[in-house]
Amino acid sequence: MQFKTSCCNKTLLKKDLTRFAPLWGVYTLGLLMLLFLTWDDKSIPFNNIYAFRTLLPNVALYNGVYALAVAAMLFGDLYNTRMCYGTHALPMTRGCWFGTHILSGLLFSLIPTALVAAASIPLLNAVELEQGWQLGFYLFVDMNLQYLTFFGIGVFAAMCAGNRFGQTAIYGMLMVGSILLYLPADALLAPLLFGVTLNSDPYAMLSPLNLLITRNDLIVIDDRSEVLADGTVWYHGSFTLGQGWPTLFLLAGLGLVFLVLAYLLYRRRNLESAGDFLAVPRLRPLIGGCLAILGASAALAVLKLFGYSYGMTEQLGFAFVGLTVGWFAGQMFLERTTRVFGPKKWAGLLVMLALAAGAMGLTKLDPMGIDDWVPEVSEIRGARINGSYYVDTPEELAQVIQVQELALEEHLTEEDVEPYLATDDASLPKYARIQIVYTKNNGMGAIREYYVASDSQAGDLLRSLTSKLPFVLRRDEITSPQKLMACVGKPEYITVSGYKLPEELLTEETVRSLFEAIIADCEAGTLSPISALHPTKVYQTEDGDNVYLDYMWLEAALPTGKEGRYLSYNLRLFPDSENVLAWAESVGITWDVIVQAAYG
Repeated sequence: MQFKTSCCNKTLLKKDLTRFAPLWGVYTLGLLMLLFLTWDDKSIPFNNIYAFRTLLPNVALYNGVYALAVAAMLFGDLYNTRMCYGTHALPMTRGCWFGTHILSGLLFSLIPTALVAAASIPLLNAVELEQGWQLGFYLFVDMNLQYLTFFGIGVFAAMCAGNRFGQTAIYGMLMVGSILLYLPADALLAPLLFGVTLNSDPYAMLSPLNLLITRNDLIVIDDRSEVLADGTVWYHGSFTLGQGWPTLFLLAGLGLVFLVLAYLLYRRRNLESAGDFLAVPRLRPLIGGCLAILGASAALAVLKLFGYSYGMTEQLGFAFVGLTVGWFAGQMFLERTTRVFGPKKWAGLLVMLALAAGAMGLTKLDPMGIDDWVPEVSEIRGARINGSYYVDTPEELAQVIQVQELALEEHLTEEDVEPYLATDDASLPKYARIQIVYTKNNGMGAIREYYVASDSQAGDLLRSLTSKLPFVLRRDEITSPQKLMACVGKPEYITVSGYKLPEELLTEETVRSLFEAIIADCEAGTLSPISALHPTKVYQTEDGDNVYLDYMWLEAALPTGKEGRYLSYNLRLFPDSENVLAWAESVGITWDVIVQAAYG
């Protein structure tokens, strides 16, 4: 009896469940539609298990919207003055009113997800998966832990706000605010440091919504296939739990923390705040500043949508306009009036601008030595060059670090190399823009971008490093000449810049000679995929016009040993790739042929 009296009111609980039944009814139908749309008639029924596994994180966005709506409906009495006074005049403690709504909100998830999990069990039993029905239970757990995260944050936002618009704004800031901070930091702070590109991972890691959507390792499927005596293929398998569950439970715990904070705020809530944007006056400076930063982020996002490369001046101008608009728009919401252009509000804007200028000045001074940071081999797990060339051996990592050290010494800025990037004059020096993405032993990353002169020591080192077989062929499994030569076979086709080799040349011998030429050029360091590290060939047409050629493009498809299956090979042939160009000439393809085909 004490529980019912102090923490939950049976009449109010029943009223919540019936009053908002359409809301959780629509949610139930939506989940069932997601389930059955995910589970369709595939040619291989076992593939439904992979589709089902993607359902686990895919419902996160749906749960996020639903949890916000539930919190807004259950605590909507706080947003209307008459309803707020009337509700709190009832013979019921605040703890009882709050606890009843929380229990109602949890039932709004437990009941629909139990129905959906039960509906998934017959579907899972129809697939040859060991203990496959248990996936229905894990679906139930996953959806409710997701919901608990969103619901806790939604209720906290409801306690901070005095109306639904304010609740939605605060909820959005808590969910994706860290990602919005990335735009101004990347546009205004990172350019002040030489070679530093801001890594978005730390910002994304602080976003609960992003973590729940990108978490895709809850279930690991081990599938197997066997050919039966009648010739049919039997697909079956088993599953294990992935590594994403600790993150999910941690986020659910965060939701519980927000529920406790929401209760503490509710106990001190002033009923007179009903209808205001904020119900907690002390949060006004923080929320006002967040809305101003949101305005700057929105302005920079609009600038990015144009697709052009803007300088620091343009980005500062857009950020200033966005910050100003966001600041005064935020003050209008907070004050519930358009008369917000008084001296105090302008002083607040000046404080925001001073803080932004201070952050930029501190970044430029770089007291922590961020732009001069060079890692030790022992503290990094691997490095990726230009997005696709991954190295992880100590020798290669030492070369990458040496390239960075040389680039820091040369200190080439975009203004230094811009005149050379926009010209076709083959006699002028060439510069390569490189991006190095380090992965540290703790899982975090660091990104550096530099310009490197092709005829410098850094260019020579980079050319040698990226002329290795995995980089040239874009295939991580081809790590040695022996592994490449093991792939020799009759090709399906070989094409060089649109010129297709005739059928009589599609032989194993042709492929063998091609691979031998590739290996020779890789050892000579003349097949790096980075075009700026190679000379440009100038070809003069019969009309006297100059044609500038950086490379030819070679594509080939070789058999894998399985009937009807081929592996695709793609690489660039540069003017200094002597061995591969000699091979191309031996099969009738020269620069003359390519130019004639392209220009007539």
